[in-house]
Amino acid sequence: MMPVVVADTGPLIALAKLQLLSLLTSVFSYVYVPEQVAFEATRQCERDDAQAILSFISRHGVQLENTKNDWVVSLRLHLDEGEIQAIYHAKELSCGVLMDEKRGRKIALQYDIPVIGVIGILIEAKRLDLIDAVKPHLKKLIKYEYRLSEPLMAEALRLAEE
Repeated sequence: MMPVVVADTGPLIALAKLQLLSLLTSVFSYVYVPEQVAFEATRQCERDDAQAILSFISRHGVQLENTKNDWVVSLRLHLDEGEIQAIYHAKELSCGVLMDEKRGRKIALQYDIPVIGVIGILIEAKRLDLIDAVKPHLKKLIKYEYRLSEPLMAEALRLAEE
């Protein structure tokens, strides 16, 4: 696994809804969170998951300032600001990015940035005996309207040996 990761918004929210943000500290040595990602994930501060994310960032995350340069501006045609900041910082820190958004993952891979998503975290957590099974968490993600295709779920369950 990657010892360091820069988080994007979607996976933080998903893990918070599953009450599994703590898995990030078990899988990674450092979790970096760009200011924009923190803002996007917590702007509706009355939500329980937003409060959990704020608490996680304050205790375990390393917050990164937003960057504005030509490279960042060039990506605005394709991605939202949180994804851009996550990819930019992962590139600068030579580390991985925690991202589920398909376009963002594709761009990160174009820059040779390792990518892991919520499903990858769940599979690794099971491998480390931090959770018993992946399937119940995938079902909860669908309940929370997290977009997971049938082929992706099938592959996740195959990798998790479930």
